[in-house]
Amino acid sequence: MRLLILASLFTALVVHAEDLTPEKRAKLQRDQQKAAEAVEKKYGNKKASELSSEERKSLMKEKAAAEREVLEKAGVDPKEYARSQSKMSREDRANTDAAGKELEAKEAAAAKDGAGKKTAKKEIVIEKNGKSAGDPEVNEAAEMDKQMGLKRGK
Repeated sequence: MRLLILASLFTALVVHAEDLTPEKRAKLQRDQQKAAEAVEKKYGNKKASELSSEERKSLMKEKAAAEREVLEKAGVDPKEYARSQSKMSREDRANTDAAGKELEAKEAAAAKDGAGKKTAKKEIVIEKNGKSAGDPEVNEAAEMDKQMGLKRGK
């Protein structure tokens, strides 16, 4: 019975690793790349030679942790992912690269559309006499003017 359970778990892991489509692989690679870039940005995008040995160690550890976190969020075992990456054929690599380029094109188009939508959804505030009615500073200044005897003149 135990042997049957272990065998089914093992085959489930193997099937799960082979479940990665070129699109999913490309998305994982892209997410890992973004995570690594975020960590490098934290260190000022410096070359490894410009960092001290302690900074290099912590940079590498943080990059590895960020990449591992991306895989865990996607529900992919890091060891199985590495194994499946090493066993990819040329055709699989080409398909993954093509899916990656397609994903980048989609992101670029989404960013372009998002930039257009941000300017289109800009809120317009209408002020009366150049002052906002709800602004507490304006109301406070008006009250002080009244106390000093200043009138609103023409």
